[in-house]
Amino acid sequence: MTITPYVFHLAAPQPIRLGPEAEASFWLPLDPAARGELDADYQYQLGPFSRRFPSFRHQGEVVWGVTYQILQSLLRQVR
Repeated sequence: MTITPYVFHLAAPQPIRLGPEAEASFWLPLDPAARGELDADYQYQLGPFSRRFPSFRHQGEVVWGVTYQILQSLLRQVR
């Protein structure tokens, strides 16, 4: 699988139009994420098995998994 993220700078939040592969979206502020203010654990439960993963939490939303890793890579690049 190949994932190609695109990064844009916007002066103000814009309306988001979801494609057929997305159920929801939200804006994640990168400055607080870069400072570690949004760091959290995400507990993934699969039957009797439970595992914790690093994540961002913002306004009731959670970013984890591949999306979290992509954003962490972006934050390392811009630091």
